[in-house]
Amino acid sequence: MATRAVIELEGMNLVSLYKHWDGYPSATLPWLLHFASENGVRSDIDYAFAQLIRSSVFDGEKFDLGQSRSTGWGVIPKNADYGTDFRYVINRDGTVDVFDDWRKTKINDTPMVQDIINEFNLVK
Repeated sequence: MATRAVIELEGMNLVSLYKHWDGYPSATLPWLLHFASENGVRSDIDYAFAQLIRSSVFDGEKFDLGQSRSTGWGVIPKNADYGTDFRYVINRDGTVDVFDDWRKTKINDTPMVQDIINEFNLVK
């Protein structure tokens, strides 16, 4: 069964990146933290969004993002309802906010998310 997620960039008001498989924080957040620390969200938001898409390919093997050429990813209208489980927002300051879309709550302070952030900071 899919664990759908949407990835947004702060300031990008038109579209989001849809990730159909393995949207759990344990599978998606390490990649997004890496992207945010390496690239950030620059003033040119369109360029940053393009780099996010490229990162899903270039860093796909490193972060086990899936190798399918036909399913799993999409560019969708912002705020479209795709029945997502999680939503990630990469902020301009390089942080990543994590939301449980079913409960409509930010979960950055939960032990699960804090453990992932702490582990990333140790490896960084």
